[in-house]
Amino acid sequence: AELRVLLTLAQAHLGFGRAELASSFTTRAEVSFIDSVSVILAAVDTSPGFRRIAWKTAADALFELAKLASFSDPEAVASMLEQVLPLVTNRPQDRLSSLLAPRVELANASAAGLSNTLLEATLHAYSYCSSLGYLDDAAAASGSYDLSVALASYLRRNSSNPRAEEIQKEAIRSMKDAVSWDPLNDRYWHGLGDLYFPSRPKLAQH
Repeated sequence: AELRVLLTLAQAHLGFGRAELASSFTTRAEVSFIDSVSVILAAVDTSPGFRRIAWKTAADALFELAKLASFSDPEAVASMLEQVLPLVTNRPQDRLSSLLAPRVELANASAAGLSNTLLEATLHAYSYCSSLGYLDDAAAASGSYDLSVALASYLRRNSSNPRAEEIQKEAIRSMKDAVSWDPLNDRYWHGLGDLYFPSRPKLAQH
C-alpha cells in the first residue's frame, strides 16, 4: 500500500510540474519535477515492485527538467542526479553508454551541462524501463517512442558527437519498434517520418 501511495504522489508531482511549466511558473515546475524524482527514489528504495512504472515516471520528470534553460536551485538538481545516475547506468547490455559523451562534473556544472546530464539520465531511465519488459503491446510501443524522442532531443543538442550517426540510427530503430508494436498509432508514424526527413526526405513523405 505504501508503494502505491508513493507512486501516486510522484505522478501527482509530475502532473503539477507540467501544469506549472505550461503556465510559465518554471521555478515551481522545477521543484515539482525534483520532488517527483525524489519520491520515486524513496519508492524504489522501499520495495522492488512496480519498477517499470516508477522509472517511467522518473524518466518523464527528468525529461521535463532537461527542457529548462536555467535552474533556480542547481545544487538540488545536481544532488538528485547524483542519486539517480548510479541506479540507471552501467547496466549489462546497455547500448546507450557507449553512444553518449562523457558526463560533466556535477559539482560545478553550468546550466547547459546540468541540462545535458539530465537528458542523459532520461535516456538511461527510459532504457532501463525497456529492459524490464512491458505488460502489453501498447506499453511497449509507448516505451519505445519515449526513448526515440529523448534520443532525438539529445542528438539535437549534441550534433557534434562523433557517434551522432549511431545515435540517429538508434532513435530510428526505437521509433520503428514503436510502430511495429502499435501500427495504428499516427503519432508513431509521424515520429518516424520526422526522424527520416533530414536524410531521406522522399521516404519520410510516404
